[in-house]
Amino acid sequence: MRRPRSRPFRARRRAGVHDWLVDTAPDVPRTDLPRPFTGGRLRLRWVRAAVGASLVLVPVLAVALMVNLARAEPAATPTGTADPPSRAAATSAVLRWMQRTPSPLPGGGQLLTWDGATPLPTPSPVAGTPGPPADMETHAFTVLAATGQLFQVSVTTATTPAGGTVTVGDPSLVALPPADPDAQPPGWQTLIPATPTPAVQTAIRAWAAAYTSGDPAALRQSIGDPDAGHAYMPLAGAVFVSLQIGQAGEVWGPNGPRTPGGVPPSMVVRVDAGLYWLAKGQTAAPPDVPAADVSPASFDLLVQRADTASPVVVAWGAAGSGELLTPFGNRIEGRSLQPGTGAPGTATTPAAPPTQHRSDGG
Repeated sequence: MRRPRSRPFRARRRAGVHDWLVDTAPDVPRTDLPRPFTGGRLRLRWVRAAVGASLVLVPVLAVALMVNLARAEPAATPTGTADPPSRAAATSAVLRWMQRTPSPLPGGGQLLTWDGATPLPTPSPVAGTPGPPADMETHAFTVLAATGQLFQVSVTTATTPAGGTVTVGDPSLVALPPADPDAQPPGWQTLIPATPTPAVQTAIRAWAAAYTSGDPAALRQSIGDPDAGHAYMPLAGAVFVSLQIGQAGEVWGPNGPRTPGGVPPSMVVRVDAGLYWLAKGQTAAPPDVPAADVSPASFDLLVQRADTASPVVVAWGAAGSGELLTPFGNRIEGRSLQPGTGAPGTATTPAAPPTQHRSDGG
């Protein structure tokens, strides 16, 4: 006897499945149940589509990348900054040329700088021509004559695999125009001119005395560096026989905007000094030092606490470099310096190895 069903069931014909199997089944799925989740099927379709697209796009992108790399041009080397192998041959040729008698320079001279090399055009290989074309470059040098004149000396080199590097002819000599004797060097371009106060001038003279004292401890004390691990190298064996305090520039820093007419918290001050090296046995310069024995030296000094009664010099450098000075920028870390370090005649050299004495009487 057939079991009655609550709702009619419509069977679908499948391969290998007959209607009578469905009709005689004791239990069949209900049709009023919620439909199963079909998101997995949709996600699977997207995955299949992505895999199929990648099988086509990846080879296409790889081929495009290889084509772009093949078409890319190598970066050009800036002219004059390379150090070609022919530089040694060109320098040697210029030095031999300068040592000739008579000298090609007025009163002789010295080589100052190598200014770079400019490659010459390379022709295409020609059938029947033995060997590849030579790599040719023109090297430029700056030389100083004994008369104080500056010249540019140029020489061309040719390099081949078979013959190496040779020079083409003798070097050329071109005079460089001198500076305008009436031109005035510019001051600090980012600082507002200021006038050193009497207290700042006193601090500068105290620094000059400590800087030429030969005592690193006295120089650090004058600077006011609180770090005991910092050392400062003074001039040993020299004194300043003259000290001229020149122009100054305001340094306000992060302490606030400039106060019109006020004294800045820091200053950069130009100092021109007359340097005299003490002779052996001298502890001070004689009162009548000949001008020929005095050498000029210029400094930029960074002075802090310039708006107080006790300014202090905290850094020094070349004239014109005041905008780059930072407090305690001349410090030496990790070393302990003794008084007199660096004085003339105190340079140390490695000790010779001890002599080995033979014990056999030889």
